[in-house]
Amino acid sequence: MNMKSILTLLFSLFLLSVGNAHNIWIETNNTGKAGKLHSVKIYLGGYGENERDSVSKWFSNTRDVAISLTKPDGTRENLVTKPAGNHLEALFTPSQEGYYTVSASHEVADVYGTAKIQYYAASQIKVGASVEGINNVISSTDMPVQLITASPVEKKNVSLKVMYKGKNLDKSSVSIASPAGWVKAVETNDGIFSFDALWPGVYVIEAYHTDKTEGNLNGKEYKLIRNTSTYSITVGR
Repeated sequence: MNMKSILTLLFSLFLLSVGNAHNIWIETNNTGKAGKLHSVKIYLGGYGENERDSVSKWFSNTRDVAISLTKPDGTRENLVTKPAGNHLEALFTPSQEGYYTVSASHEVADVYGTAKIQYYAASQIKVGASVEGINNVISSTDMPVQLITASPVEKKNVSLKVMYKGKNLDKSSVSIASPAGWVKAVETNDGIFSFDALWPGVYVIEAYHTDKTEGNLNGKEYKLIRNTSTYSITVGR
């Protein structure tokens, strides 16, 4: 076995042992203004470890991940992304009030071990006072994470819900990574989970689900699908 094959094998085992290891997540200002250009950034790495990989080193076809924008009225479009060092960036200009949902659904092209890896990511931007489109995140991906607590603030409890293909995920593992580097693992109860937001700033939620569906991907058999869904929120002061 040559060195490249050994490294690929070690990487595969690493991914499987830690539940996907690297994740894709979105960071954006969760408040926007109509008529003002808004930036959306997508990362690969580990938010809790402050690890953001250079786009040039993203594995398999992850650099081909696409960002979708769902407007408050439900219309949807793909955003153009450009590499910018350790992230991809997309820009859009809100034209109406309400909630804009940015999301990504990405199937990794390679099978690792016996697993296919499926990434989901989302975040929402509120423009103005309207709540139109607040529930669009539910239909944005097959594994949405939805914020239940309105306008989360530090030192308060924050509640969310995670679903998979239309059903609440019960007893599913979730990891909450804080801006301070603190990471907490929780389990869902009929899809619902919560945590105490000890600090203000960006939190990245990572939900996990193993789907024991077998199949073939690019000529390689897999025995299960490892799904990871991230959702980023900004906790205020």
